[in-house]
Amino acid sequence: MSTLRSSRNGVTPNPIIPRKADFNSELPSDIPILRSALTQIIRSTFSTLKKTGRRLSPRRSPTVNPAMHNPRQANAGSCFAFRRRMAFYYNHPEKVAGEEFLHTDMSKKHQTTVQKQFTKTAEAFSRYAVRDTPDLVSEKVDFINPRPENIMLDVACGPGALVLAAAPRLHYACGIDLTGEMLRYARQFQAEKHIQNVSFLRGEAEKIPFPDLTFDLVTCTYAFHHLQKPELVLQEMVRVAKPDGRIFIDDTLGPESDEKFELHNEIEIIRDPSHTLSLRLTTFLSMFDDLNLEIVSQSLKRRRRSFNQWMLRAGLTPKDKRYQETRRLLESTIPGDRAGFSPQADGDDLQIVHSEGIFLLSRRDGD
Repeated sequence: MSTLRSSRNGVTPNPIIPRKADFNSELPSDIPILRSALTQIIRSTFSTLKKTGRRLSPRRSPTVNPAMHNPRQANAGSCFAFRRRMAFYYNHPEKVAGEEFLHTDMSKKHQTTVQKQFTKTAEAFSRYAVRDTPDLVSEKVDFINPRPENIMLDVACGPGALVLAAAPRLHYACGIDLTGEMLRYARQFQAEKHIQNVSFLRGEAEKIPFPDLTFDLVTCTYAFHHLQKPELVLQEMVRVAKPDGRIFIDDTLGPESDEKFELHNEIEIIRDPSHTLSLRLTTFLSMFDDLNLEIVSQSLKRRRRSFNQWMLRAGLTPKDKRYQETRRLLESTIPGDRAGFSPQADGDDLQIVHSEGIFLLSRRDGD
């Protein structure tokens, strides 16, 4: 397979970038998956450009600002800047997928907490996310409304529920997650469903292992309340989205009242130590505004669920101390709904309510 060659020799660049000859086989095992994903992305991008009649001959494009403040200036249609970025990441995957890429913007202590919690709960959480709630996942896919030519990235993908549900309606999808056990389940479900057009690899949301302006859709579900730096993660999601791309966020919402907000998150942290904050709706809207994002569509929901099932997804049963402490504190908030969960007795169980914000976003015109 030939390598990249300049058009100065009259050779049209090959959209498939080859494996580098001196590839270091001792790099992490996710790197072949990253290479495969990049190859699929390159193929899809060039196929789309051909179909739409956009220019394929390389010509110099404005430099892409890594901070991604004005990405529309980078004309990926000229292919030159896009090919250069993709070639670098393909030939130097250790720059984006090695251990040096981890432990960067998320504190090592919190990273360890997240990995420990989700390794422990991987089986229960995976069963809930992929097998027990297919209608809920399908609802999200319909909300996103992907197109057949789209390339999607799901950040903090967990067991891959959204990626696998969206795959039949997409050209290609990637999922990244910090926890290896979650990715193991994602790949297992992928094999069970015989889905070929997806990849799962290890990656941190605060430093997404892909170049600028790569994806048509960038999604993140039920993860923002685990993040120490949600603004940075959103900035990273915007960075890797194409200029006309869409960003999808679905997460629980904390109460606007200061008193309820504090108690609400205290209960969440007792149940799940990897929880940081359930952000308020006003906080999300402020973040969107700071990054010049506009809401294409939005849905605010209140989802009622069983307390026992909620605890089971965190790996807790009535015999566990954290289960007992969470229930005791939650029951104490019933008068006046002091934590915003609207708890109601239901025999030996409780019924609680989570507020949820679902957002489909795009860059404002001209950004």
